[in-house]
Amino acid sequence: MSRPDTRGGGVVVGLSGGVDSAVAASLLKKQGYRVCGVIGIFTDMGMEDVQLEKARSVAKALDVELIEKDMRGQFREIVVNYFLSEYARGCTPSPCIVCNRRIKFPILDDVRKELNYEFIATGHYARTSTGNKLLMRGKGIDQSYFLSRVDQGMLKRTVLPLGDMNKEDVKKKSIEIFNDTDWHSSQDICFVHQDYADLVRERYPETGEPGPIENTSGERIGTHHGIAHYTVGQRRRIQTSLSVPLYVKRIIPMENLLIVGTREECLDNSLLATAPIWLIPPENGRVYNVQTYSTQIPFEAKLLLEEEQFRLDFLKSQFQITPGQLAVLYDDEYVVGSGWIQGTG
Repeated sequence: MSRPDTRGGGVVVGLSGGVDSAVAASLLKKQGYRVCGVIGIFTDMGMEDVQLEKARSVAKALDVELIEKDMRGQFREIVVNYFLSEYARGCTPSPCIVCNRRIKFPILDDVRKELNYEFIATGHYARTSTGNKLLMRGKGIDQSYFLSRVDQGMLKRTVLPLGDMNKEDVKKKSIEIFNDTDWHSSQDICFVHQDYADLVRERYPETGEPGPIENTSGERIGTHHGIAHYTVGQRRRIQTSLSVPLYVKRIIPMENLLIVGTREECLDNSLLATAPIWLIPPENGRVYNVQTYSTQIPFEAKLLLEEEQFRLDFLKSQFQITPGQLAVLYDDEYVVGSGWIQGTG
């Protein structure tokens, strides 16, 4: 299933100064769309001028308008505050997912409305389609996980030109179109210079306080460096009296406590997720493919629907089911829906 021929319409493209968005914009221009670029400034990390200059050069090369939006205040209020508060409550945040839903796609859609254009577009490696199945995996690289909570109305108007491509294809295209290999590279956490824990401790000093490490039997076996430094499934920075490899199983902020275990002890058989967003009506009791982080090999789990939440019972035990991360359900190549992981069974 693919999007019908819409060439000739107006499309607002998110430009970041990176190669993916640049090639996406160039492909849309070549396909006959009326293209307008938008770049958002979200941080004060020192690379903003480089990003702007790159986006401007792309717009000039393609002969398209570029609209620049200063979103630093909104980004701090929504994404950074969310990020810090999640770590303070012992969870591992997913800032890119929140940013896509609440900032990046709404910016593009707002400009689309102002210009009276039909579509929005980004350089994500995923695919959109018509009908009631809105979002699909990318054929080369797959970034559908990060788009699974984008507003459905916006997804219906979204074009993703890189959905059939891989990174090498895009790099080759960038040389053909722009004769350029020097592109801005995005960071995993775009608003953190080095260790994210420093930022968490500044806002929530208690997360930097040392505290007890216990094994799964409740025995104290060591001292941690502050919960800001740890996520579920982590192995590094765990110093205990035991010589076997240990991983973080649970973080309990109210007690400033880490519970750790062997890999076998950290396997889980189910999860509970809240705030579901369904792109396809879910079938209670059906087995779906699931990812609980973006690079994970999908695994099978049975969906049990509950009021305002859902449970997934795994067909095979899984490692590193992390509160705060997103559980995304797939039916073959289609995104069914998602929910925020609250805990395990």
